[in-house]
Amino acid sequence: MGAVSAFSNMSNETVTAVHAPHISLTMQALITFIYVLGILGNSAALWYILHPRSKTRNPRYSLLLTLLLSNDLTAVVGMGIQMYIGIYYPSLARTRTLCLVRVLWRAFGLGSGCIVCVMAVERFFALAKPFYYSKHVTVSRLRRATVTLWLFNLAIVILPIFGIGAYYNKEKGYCIRYKNATETIDIIYAYVYMGFGVLLCICLLLSNFSVVATLTLRKRSGASKPHVLVRRHSRNKDLEATSTAEETAFARVMIYISLSFLCSWLPQLASVPVAQLIKSDSCKKYFRIADMILAIHFIIDPYIYILQKFIVFKPSEWCRKPNSRTSSVKTSNELCSL
Repeated sequence: MGAVSAFSNMSNETVTAVHAPHISLTMQALITFIYVLGILGNSAALWYILHPRSKTRNPRYSLLLTLLLSNDLTAVVGMGIQMYIGIYYPSLARTRTLCLVRVLWRAFGLGSGCIVCVMAVERFFALAKPFYYSKHVTVSRLRRATVTLWLFNLAIVILPIFGIGAYYNKEKGYCIRYKNATETIDIIYAYVYMGFGVLLCICLLLSNFSVVATLTLRKRSGASKPHVLVRRHSRNKDLEATSTAEETAFARVMIYISLSFLCSWLPQLASVPVAQLIKSDSCKKYFRIADMILAIHFIIDPYIYILQKFIVFKPSEWCRKPNSRTSSVKTSNELCSL
């Protein structure tokens, strides 16, 4: 159980280091392998997206996926470093400085949700509001929206540094979790943090529900055709509502990533009221499981992207030649956008 506790403390909810140095070499090797797998997966996916010869041609997709993978890669690297500090330098791991680092690293937890949320909303506008999407949803606006939401998340995360939220026990000299707060102001912070996470989850659910409903409606009405690859303007500049094949496929990927985030974060967010209302050692097992699930989330994201490249997308759908006989004009979303 001590080994499980060591792994659980590495969750990005706190992205805390392992406090117990008595972790077996076997378990340490297993955990290291899992983190190496996460680092390699995120790095490989990033390399694929950023490579000049990559099939990813749509700048919106490239931007959002790059931000998500960069966030997850940073989270995994930080979690691994803090794990080894906790194992081999336990006295250093208990210092106020390292506790502050753990607080800052929480930003990459819900920060992943912020990016996924922007991706989900972007997919909603692309499929449900195609004319508005092509005119107003630009790369620069997506970048500003993502950065703004991520910084808002950071502003919430760092509140404990300014005295709002628990993170360090001065009397006993060790890091504590915000969810285990005892002071009123710290308890309020815990619920504010939980509330922000719940809002992200609600946004994901609504956006993905709308995407699924739109795709289902078009499939039933015959509006979505697999052979249609590009969104076009007719001569009178009216945008056809037909979604492109690669956008539909990317919407599926977005649903998978969103489900991964929801399954990872909902148990973690639920642990806040559990910790405050029950306050019993019997809850520790639940906290460990929730932490473990959350830690794995940052590792499997790139593999979701890699798997869908080979399973969800059919190669024949990635690249098709436009019909030269059509009089329509392609928009900025070129062929082979994903």
